[in-house]
Amino acid sequence: MNTSRVQTKLLSIVLAGGKGNRLRPLTSHCAKPAIPFAGHYRIIDFVLSNCINSGCHDVLLLSQYQASGLHQYLQQHWLLNSNAADIQLIAAPADANTGTAGAVYQQLPRIASSSATHLCVLSADHVYKMDFRQMLDFHENKQACLTVAAIPVPVGLAHHFGVIAVNSDGRMTGFIEKPSPEQAQQMADQRGMVLASMGNYIFNRHCLLKVLKQDAVQHDSAHDFGHDIIPRMYPDEPVYVYDFSANMIPGEDDTRAHYWRDVGTLDAFYQAHMDLLGPCPKVRLANQSWPIAGPVEALPPSYIAGSEHAELHNCLLSAGCELANARIRHSVLGPSCRIHQQAQLDHCVLLGHVDVGAGARLQNCIIAEHSSIAPYSLIGHDPDIDRQRFECTESGIVVVPANSRVGYH
Repeated sequence: MNTSRVQTKLLSIVLAGGKGNRLRPLTSHCAKPAIPFAGHYRIIDFVLSNCINSGCHDVLLLSQYQASGLHQYLQQHWLLNSNAADIQLIAAPADANTGTAGAVYQQLPRIASSSATHLCVLSADHVYKMDFRQMLDFHENKQACLTVAAIPVPVGLAHHFGVIAVNSDGRMTGFIEKPSPEQAQQMADQRGMVLASMGNYIFNRHCLLKVLKQDAVQHDSAHDFGHDIIPRMYPDEPVYVYDFSANMIPGEDDTRAHYWRDVGTLDAFYQAHMDLLGPCPKVRLANQSWPIAGPVEALPPSYIAGSEHAELHNCLLSAGCELANARIRHSVLGPSCRIHQQAQLDHCVLLGHVDVGAGARLQNCIIAEHSSIAPYSLIGHDPDIDRQRFECTESGIVVVPANSRVGYH
């Protein structure tokens, strides 16, 4: 599809307003989309990069909780660089009681004044690569009113998603928001799997305006796309489901082209970092044909001292790190981390500016920004002690909040 044609037709609305309660303590002082990810990126960089790479330069970003920090990041690293995106930042009051559809309804004057014929509604807290032009082509070919992007997920995860039923033509025939595994309809050709909404929608402009106005006067509505809008639309309107596996990204092979993860929980956030590692990572950050834009900071290269006794295995190191004779395995280090003599890190995620003292041993943990770990500290080795000090996930990941001083008195 011609890029200029997309620009004139498609307005992207990015929903970045969730509280992020399931990501606490990482969201205690930071908006969920602004959490550091994969070194020097932020989660928000993925959806915005997808917009730019898809030729969708007209973006309306709706934020709410911890909005000032998110806006500051975007103003410094997106609005002032040369990516040619027209990003409008709009903050709702933190106490505003409205769902995702209600947040978009509040922007009806802006939508009405836009020349866009289609609206692409996107979540800000997913890690993936997607060409929205291909989804728009599918939407127009089907003459759909609404198209929902979808991906198979295990039935045990159905309660995290909107679960979809489709006919042989791809038209939606059923939708349940966050059902129990017993309620969720499994895919006929993939037993044990359900078809889940990715939270990416393309609406015809007149359809979106009509359904939002109808929903606004429904007193029993939560004004949410998943709970209210989609269930109300699909029985009467042409609502189609776009198969994410059909979306092809230049420079990606089949094993990585269709990676998508909702990083809305601590376990999912941690696992997404582990997906960056290994001989064939599931997420390829260095694809120049589909770049992920992020901050361009003048940090020095990472420095490894005494490398004859250091051990690095399956690691992602950001700029500005200083490593002594340490053992670091299967870990992601954000910018400007310092790892001192004989420290050991195993399956760890350090979000940046973390100092790990000599002889400290860390495993299966997330250490948030600007934290200091005292020499010879142990984290991730004794679940009972860890639970007394830190947030621990169901899978046993230990989360140390930002600005912590662990083991110091």
